This record gives sequence, C-alpha cells and structure tokens, in this order.
Amino acid sequence: MALQLLKLRRYKLQEADRVEEQLLNVLRMVDKISEKQNENEVISAMKRGKDALEILHKEVGIDDVLDLMDEVRDQSEVERRIGEALGEE
Repeated sequence: MALQLLKLRRYKLQEADRVEEQLLNVLRMVDKISEKQNENEVISAMKRGKDALEILHKEVGIDDVLDLMDEVRDQSEVERRIGEALGEE
C-alpha cells in the first residue's frame, strides 16, 4: 500500500510538472502574441505617418521650398539695400 502511494505521488508530481510546463508554454505564446500585436500597431502607425508625410510633400514639394528660400533671400537683399540707403542719407 505505501509503495502504491509513493508511485501515485510520483505520478501526480510528474503530471503536475507536465501541466506546469504546458502552462508556461501557453504563457509564452500569449506574450509572443502580445508582442506581435504591438509590432503591428507600431508598423501601422509608421505607415500612417509615412502616408501623412507623402500628402504633405505633395502639397509642398522641394521646388516650392527652393522657390520660397530664393524669395526669402531676395527679400533679405531688398531689406539690406533699404538699410544701406537709409544709412547713407
């Protein structure tokens, strides 16, 4: 009887170990799923950001920026000349 109880105890402990290992595997899977969901959210947000930048770049292209910078330089030159003219009087 005592030997049978020891065998039963050993069997139950092994079974508990197997169940614990299975539980750990399930928890690892849940963590991986959560990580993948987070990655997907990040990728989605990056895509939305890229799309928004594309729209903005279509509205204001590099040529528009270069033209604007030229106009700013021209206005700065006009301002400098006005300052010189006022200083000469």
